[in-house]
Amino acid sequence: MVRGPLVLQETDNGCIVPINRKLNHDGYFRARVKGQLVMYHRHTWEQKYGPIPDGYEINHLCRNRACCNTEHQECIGISEHKSLTNIYRDWE
Repeated sequence: MVRGPLVLQETDNGCIVPINRKLNHDGYFRARVKGQLVMYHRHTWEQKYGPIPDGYEINHLCRNRACCNTEHQECIGISEHKSLTNIYRDWE
């Protein structure tokens, strides 16, 4: 069980990431919100912009999956997101 409040920190490039929680094996941060386990970057997007439409996902423009800075995110179609994800893998 995690104790204490969530601590987020801004990195030099503006990413906002948790520093006192573990990331999952894919590099994402999940948190319990109202008793439900959620992808935290999706939660922060929805808090600012509202629900993510069906068929859309949140893309990390910064390519940091732990980042929950909504300025580093965009809401795009699933097929476009998959294409970008494949391009990013080729860059690494």
